[in-house]
Amino acid sequence: MICYTEQDLVSVAGRENNKKRTYLVVNRLQGKHVPVSPHKALQMFDALGALLEKEYKEEKLLLIGFAETATAIGAMAAACFGSGKAPCLVSADHKGADRRGGVFLFFRAAQPCRRAEAGKG
Repeated sequence: MICYTEQDLVSVAGRENNKKRTYLVVNRLQGKHVPVSPHKALQMFDALGALLEKEYKEEKLLLIGFAETATAIGAMAAACFGSGKAPCLVSADHKGADRRGGVFLFFRAAQPCRRAEAGKG
C-alpha cells in the first residue's frame, strides 16, 4: 500500500471572486481542483479504503462524504469494503457506479449550495 505524506495530498490555492475566503485547502490527488491522472486519484482512494478496512475490519461503518470535494473519496473508500459492509452517504444529487458491490445512499443537503445556485458549481 502506498503511504502518502501531507505534501503529497495537501496544497493551498488562491480563490477568485470570494472576498470572505481568499484561499482553499485542496487535495492534490482528488482530481477536483488540481488536474491529476485518474489512475493516481483512484490509487489514493483505494489506499484510503484499504487503510480504513484494515483499521476497522471488525466494525460496522457509515462513511459520509460532504460537499462536492469529498463525495468521490467517500464513495470509493466505501467500495473497498464490498457489498453493504460500509455504506456511504454523500451530499450530492447524482448516482454513482460501484466497482465492488458497495452500498451508496445519496441524499440532498438541506441547505442549498450557493455556488450551484449561482451556476458556478
